[in-house]
Amino acid sequence: MFPILPNANTLPCDKILDMEMMKSEFPGVEIDETLPLNLWSEGINTVPEGEFILIAKEFIQKCKAFNKEKLFIISHDGTINSYRQMISGQTLTRNDFLHDAGWFQISC
Repeated sequence: MFPILPNANTLPCDKILDMEMMKSEFPGVEIDETLPLNLWSEGINTVPEGEFILIAKEFIQKCKAFNKEKLFIISHDGTINSYRQMISGQTLTRNDFLHDAGWFQISC
C-alpha cells in the first residue's frame, strides 16, 4: 500500500507470506526473526508512517551490517516505494511504482 495508510485494508491479492513458509521455500535466505511477530501477520504497509520509518531505518541498518557489495530485497511494490521515499527524501507517487518484475537500485 502506498502511501502508507494506517488501519487500511490491503487488496485481496496482497498476501503476507508466513515466516515458516519463507524458511521452507527459501532455505539459506537470511530472515530477520527479531521483528515484531505482528509484522509477519499484519504486514508493514498498514502501520502509521512514523512506525514504518523506525522499522525501516532499523532494517536498513541491519542490511548495512551484512557488509555486502550487493544486497537484494524482494518486497511488495508499495513497500519498495516507501523505502525509496524514506531513503531518498523525495516525495514519490504511485506513478513511481516499479513495473512488473521491475527493480530499483539504491546506494546508501
